[in-house]
Amino acid sequence: MDTTTKGQKKPPTQQQRQQGNTKVEEKRKPVFVKVDQLKPGTKGHNVIVQVLKSETVVPKGRPPASPNLRQTRIAECLVGDDTATILFTARNDQVKLMKPETTVILRNEKIDTFKGSMRLAVDKWGCH
Repeated sequence: MDTTTKGQKKPPTQQQRQQGNTKVEEKRKPVFVKVDQLKPGTKGHNVIVQVLKSETVVPKGRPPASPNLRQTRIAECLVGDDTATILFTARNDQVKLMKPETTVILRNEKIDTFKGSMRLAVDKWGCH
């Protein structure tokens, strides 16, 4: 199998495409972990958690640089499963999904440490 110097696969050549020698890689199924298995400084985890509490954080500091930019909305949410609880920082559109008593799937999350405790964070595509 051909790989580039960075370990990435090379795209198939025109000859390989014509001969049907291209392999379509199957997507991996997500692996879900429990909250008690999360470690600080790691990323790429998938968890299913229930929202226990959600509090909107009032933004501090200056307003947006441009009137066309909207203010970032942030909520600190206590989420957990049957093994443990952890704080989740929800941003913008994620805030409205994080209602108490709801179950959410957090995909491709990362674990940060802030104010001495572990916190979950995901990008805009990671909250369902």
